[in-house]
Amino acid sequence: MQQIYLDNASTTFPKPQAVADAVYQYITNTGTNISRGTCATNTEDLVFATRKQLCRFFGGEDSKNVVFTKNITESLNIIIKGLLHSGDHVLVSAMEHNAVMRPLQQIGTELTTDNAPTDAITFSRIPCNAEGALCLDALPQLVRPNTKAIIMTHASNVCGTLQPLAAIGSFCQKHGLRFIVDSAQSAGVVPVNMQEMHIDALAFTG
Repeated sequence: MQQIYLDNASTTFPKPQAVADAVYQYITNTGTNISRGTCATNTEDLVFATRKQLCRFFGGEDSKNVVFTKNITESLNIIIKGLLHSGDHVLVSAMEHNAVMRPLQQIGTELTTDNAPTDAITFSRIPCNAEGALCLDALPQLVRPNTKAIIMTHASNVCGTLQPLAAIGSFCQKHGLRFIVDSAQSAGVVPVNMQEMHIDALAFTG
């Protein structure tokens, strides 16, 4: 019986043949770490070329800012825990994945009243409608003097809703907020341009 795979929202399978071919070519023809072996310069060239290609693909400003991590969960942890400090407040959508919510809950407190400690890291949820679309009209009321960023998913892995990154990015630019995007479910399928959408950090999976 033919297998039907329905869990692409979790892990893409099968991988495209081009991915398998590229991995095979690396293992058989390159196979070294940067600066660790006689063929290391080939690896270094390959890594730099990949960073430049990714920067162009996502409309980034500088390929030096392209960082490889083990997975997108690690990327989001690095961004969240590296960006936020005592007294900071951030906004997240009501549709956030655990990769965003768990590190936020580890270091912060959800702001439900005005009685949160002034030295705490706090976060508020931007409400969504029944279809999972962000309620943009709620944004102005949620921004506080200490709000530092909006951290949100581009596409829900539960209902597939796409959030309007360009509109939210413009809001962030207007209010001096950082815009952090989790594009695990959209990168490579739905166009994302960091400069046009005013995205400061984009996490994606390879």
